[in-house]
Amino acid sequence: PTAAEKLISGDMIYRPKGGNNPDDIGANTSIVEFQRVGKNKKTTRVMIDHGTMFPGDGSKYDSMMVDTDAYFQDRETGAFPQEPVDAIVVTHAHEDHIGGIAHDASRGKVLPDIYCTPLTQAFIEQSLVRRKVKQKDWPTFKTIKPGEPVQIGDVHVMPIAASHSVSQSLALAITTPSGSMIHSGDFKADQSLPIGPKFDSNQMRDLGQKALARYGHERFDVATVDSTRAYNPGYTPTEGMVADEIGGIVKQSEGHRVVTAVMGRSTERILNMAKIAAENNRTLVIHGGAILMSLQALARAHEIENGGGELAMPKGKKSNKPKLDMGSVRQTLNALLKDKYGINGGVKILEGRDEAVERIPEAKQLVLATGTQGEPLAALPKAARQDEKSLLQLSPNDVVIRSASAIPGNENEVAAVDAGVEAIGARLITTNDALVHSSGHGYAKDMDEYLEAAQARTVIPVHGSVELMQKNADRIATRADELDLSLETMRNGDRVVIGQDVIVTPTNEPTEFLGIRNTVEDPEKAKWLQEYAYD
Repeated sequence: PTAAEKLISGDMIYRPKGGNNPDDIGANTSIVEFQRVGKNKKTTRVMIDHGTMFPGDGSKYDSMMVDTDAYFQDRETGAFPQEPVDAIVVTHAHEDHIGGIAHDASRGKVLPDIYCTPLTQAFIEQSLVRRKVKQKDWPTFKTIKPGEPVQIGDVHVMPIAASHSVSQSLALAITTPSGSMIHSGDFKADQSLPIGPKFDSNQMRDLGQKALARYGHERFDVATVDSTRAYNPGYTPTEGMVADEIGGIVKQSEGHRVVTAVMGRSTERILNMAKIAAENNRTLVIHGGAILMSLQALARAHEIENGGGELAMPKGKKSNKPKLDMGSVRQTLNALLKDKYGINGGVKILEGRDEAVERIPEAKQLVLATGTQGEPLAALPKAARQDEKSLLQLSPNDVVIRSASAIPGNENEVAAVDAGVEAIGARLITTNDALVHSSGHGYAKDMDEYLEAAQARTVIPVHGSVELMQKNADRIATRADELDLSLETMRNGDRVVIGQDVIVTPTNEPTEFLGIRNTVEDPEKAKWLQEYAYD
């Protein structure tokens, strides 16, 4: 710190607004601020993530998000917010962390600069296109990557690599003149990710020390820690282990078409499926818009990383449908295969609707399909119920891999898809049969690695229901003396002052949420035509 910065006094405050929910996971949104006191009184306020969450069974809403009227200016009236946010820093590209951004732009909010990785930017851009936000009303994106800090007013942010199921995920070391914290984001310690960047405990320690040095701190006052799967013993199985398992199944399925259902934004797994296709001389056939859009996002991220300018906007009747360029998708995916795995020949990639698919023997196809959670309009569920309009039609000669676990609340829908696949006579392989999926969230040992690297004085479990966060706290408490740390718990709306003392104040004003519903009633049209109402 400079001599002048050493004289700055004030309070660092952290407030989770969403994500520390009573019963569900999602709507991750938090505020970090530094309130200067004295002659040069001012406040720097940074939002960390801004996501959506499922509303629960029986709700009239499609999703929910934190009400941000207090933070963002209204574009139409010009009304100035009570607590203006100077920037949004985004940890990664899952909807429970970015979903609210495009919705706020769509409902007329003026968004501040957004700091994120190129892939996260690409996914946010797709959402802005789908919400039909005019490009002139988009926020300004500023690229960040591990080891390259940014200064936002009195708040210093050091991005740190965090392994997760979607590539280019980050943890954040955040320092101010009076206090410091490290935020885990969605985290696991997986060292096998092909795209990454991946968590490295030594890098986290080194970058953490650099971040602390910015204002002369010696140890992080607070570490937040992902609670989603931390109750499980051991380590989360790695993506490399899953790839080996699925690769073995494909190799043993000579003479059969293999259909693998994956979550749309599982970019690490999608690349591994391309590798498996290349190694087994199969064409990668894509059924499902979410997977195609993830591939397009990878291509757009490559463009951003190489100095690409503004996104070329789609035009015409489907101007709210993000543009898909299979040429750039093929080029990017094959470049990744060469760079990460040394595969020079690449892999042939086709959309399921491409007529060329009919000329390829089914036994030479590796199909990637959407619908791991039983979504009725996704590729695998439509095929499982033998929908006549489905481009993907299953047969008894198929091997179907569901490379995902059922998210709580989706069990019935997933079971119906499984039953449909088996009724057709195809061979079904799920997590009950083989290691064909791993979580993007760390188990207990993953979290131990994070805590040992962070070396914070106080730990606050986040990202989970009250039950999950308490389980995480109870487990960490068994190592509190060994790691020389104390524990605090927080709920949405609570407030913690971070500094020499860490003081948590429970809220008297619970977070207000907005219900989000698409007013387009036709389910087929609603896949791309989105006219939202906010309550």
